[in-house]
Amino acid sequence: MRLSWVSLALVGLVAKDAMALPAAVKDTDCDDKAQPRSIQGNGESSDSDTWLGPDILGPGGVASVVRQVSKDIESQGQNPESYGLGLMPGHAHWSGYQPDQPRHHDHGNKHEWDWSWYEHEEWNGHEHKHHDREHGHQHEHRDHEHGQEHGHRDHEHGQEHGHRDHEHGQEHGHRDHEHGQEHGHRDHEHGHEHEHEHDSGSHHPVGPIQPDGKTCKCVPYDYTPRTREFDWTLTYGPSAPDGFVKKRILINGQSPGPLIEASEGDTIVVKVKNRLDQGTSIHWHGMFQNSTPFMDGIAGFSQCPIPAGGELTYRFKIEGQYGSYWWHSHSKMQYTDGLYGGLIIRSKDDPYQKCRDYDDEKVFLFADNYHDFADDIVNQLLSVKGYNGSSAAPSPQSGLINGKGQFDCAGLARAKGKQPGMPSKCTQLPTPTMDIEPGKKYRFRFINTGSHAQHIISIDDHEMEVIGSDGTPVKPHKVHRIPIANGQRHDVLVNTTVGKNGDSFLLRSTMMTACFSFVDPLLDPVANLTLQYKRPGSHVRPRPPKPHDWIDTMGTLCKDLDDSELVPAIDTSVPANLNPNSLGIFNSQFGNLVLANGSTLGRFFIDNITHTNYVNKPYLELARAGQQINSSTVASLLVPDDVWVADIIINNQDNFLDHPFHLHGTDMHIIARGTGNLTQEGWSKLNQQPGALNLHNPLRRDTVSVTRSSWIVARIKADLPGVWPLHCHIAMHVAEGLMAAVAIHPKKIQQLKFSQKVLDLCPGPTAPISVLNEVEPA
Repeated sequence: MRLSWVSLALVGLVAKDAMALPAAVKDTDCDDKAQPRSIQGNGESSDSDTWLGPDILGPGGVASVVRQVSKDIESQGQNPESYGLGLMPGHAHWSGYQPDQPRHHDHGNKHEWDWSWYEHEEWNGHEHKHHDREHGHQHEHRDHEHGQEHGHRDHEHGQEHGHRDHEHGQEHGHRDHEHGQEHGHRDHEHGHEHEHEHDSGSHHPVGPIQPDGKTCKCVPYDYTPRTREFDWTLTYGPSAPDGFVKKRILINGQSPGPLIEASEGDTIVVKVKNRLDQGTSIHWHGMFQNSTPFMDGIAGFSQCPIPAGGELTYRFKIEGQYGSYWWHSHSKMQYTDGLYGGLIIRSKDDPYQKCRDYDDEKVFLFADNYHDFADDIVNQLLSVKGYNGSSAAPSPQSGLINGKGQFDCAGLARAKGKQPGMPSKCTQLPTPTMDIEPGKKYRFRFINTGSHAQHIISIDDHEMEVIGSDGTPVKPHKVHRIPIANGQRHDVLVNTTVGKNGDSFLLRSTMMTACFSFVDPLLDPVANLTLQYKRPGSHVRPRPPKPHDWIDTMGTLCKDLDDSELVPAIDTSVPANLNPNSLGIFNSQFGNLVLANGSTLGRFFIDNITHTNYVNKPYLELARAGQQINSSTVASLLVPDDVWVADIIINNQDNFLDHPFHLHGTDMHIIARGTGNLTQEGWSKLNQQPGALNLHNPLRRDTVSVTRSSWIVARIKADLPGVWPLHCHIAMHVAEGLMAAVAIHPKKIQQLKFSQKVLDLCPGPTAPISVLNEVEPA
């Protein structure tokens, strides 16, 4: 069951060895709708962000509170005694799993390996009115494991009880002496710029002014499920994201494309009109596609391409997941030319909630930018001559943040021997900027949408607290820099309490050129974005940033944050797996493909097979027709219908390349890593050696870096039928064959209802086995 914030806080207060009280739910609505507020001793509501301790109980004291809370609990059919001493944390197990009862994503979030028969309950008989043991009894608050974050930050995080503590300069509605005593105006250090911008005096700066003159502080998200419809037209157009004009792919005239913001339970409907001169498809990176694998958007895997001049409507439901994701073309290297965008899923089950854990959020899309059109790059890469004489992935010319960057136009002119004043298609651009409010806590969503480079993200003078990776909430972990490989996402919390209104700081995105085979001599590997502290309505002119980078070293490997630094916030244990029939070993390496005439092509191989993409013969449609995947075109793992747990071993046998591997259709639980090669015999030994595999709450993500000459073991829950790609997310490596297939439950694939419009994309007759209606019944 789920109690109100006030009831839960009062339960905690009267409990023996009670946890700290949560911060009051803030006044979050501008029209005075019934949002709970903190309770003062006189019984009146207040906008205060702090609880006043035991005095809030008023007449009757603890006894009246116990009666009040008991009635609240009993009214929901629960036993008040079970709440008398607080909430007991716990976690989930896969013990007692019965394969005839598959996972139902619509009963919680994606981390529910919810084998509820373990609790001797019928799957559909328990409504899970509260977060059960699997979710650590998150009864609207964080437990001890999360530092007793009952609406406020504990001592570890500076006791932010509605205000910033001494660590952050005692910002009780104003800046203290450390920051120049900015009491509504600039201090002596900045010459008394008499802006007289009076702070509201609360934890949150004053929000937008409404027509009735009221202000709102923080508006929470509405999680009501709904259908969200989008209409996109894809075209070519000239664009200069870094100042250099080139042909790019635009979505409704823009790149990056529209940001999709949705809630768990929503249905996403996107009509894609292809006005390009070639086929395309759109992949929803990280989406499970429960019962809709044909909407995964992979040309050659889940569909035939949307033809030039054609269109397709993608429709899928978001079930059991939330976090930061993105969408992009999965045809050729089209997303290299701008066909990508962000996808943000929010949920009431997210342990980190707006208005409680942070005030606002921003989305950052990091990318590498190529001045040559991607078609030209890939066509040359796949030729005998290669791109610029090499089959190695080329260096980008610049980095982009939210589609904007900078390039050394003067250097380009010198390199090409141009004289000053000569016509040029390159314009020197200023550093892009973004306004943020001082005195807030932000959730920054970092997404690497690039084609090649791993990025290292940092913010001058600002620590970051990692709270999410690839859609998995993780326990807070402070960092100065955070590596993010292609396809990966990280969510971080950032306090904007370092400077004053008008101050600016650099957000840096540093490309790991040590992982490149070649580096363009004109490439500046650091893309900058200036974060400008600006209060709403302020007319202070932003001051230029004073660069002050962190001194931490970044190393030379393109690797993830250590798994020990990314501990899932929602505990989940995984089962043993001793079945060799549920093991797939993929050996990845670069080599040469010898042609009939004796010439060679540089290609990537998995198990000595380089993926050949026959886009008009999708593997999923072959499986639908009861046919097997052609083993000569792609390495594959077949998970039979009676197998529900599988292990995937990825051996990166390249001794000079690191690869970020992405698995479609499900999460990977990273239960082991090592150097060298891991064989089936080695895997069997690991399973028998206590502690060799991390089976208690391992990291869960959909994109994982496998560094050179190393291996990982990923355990997956095989319950979503489909033919799912497993591939490196460096676009050039995919084009050169670094892709495998994981086919899960082939018999169930034949029972799925396919979209006729997806089937109609492919030439030739398609067997009418079972077809999904395109319009959902009202």
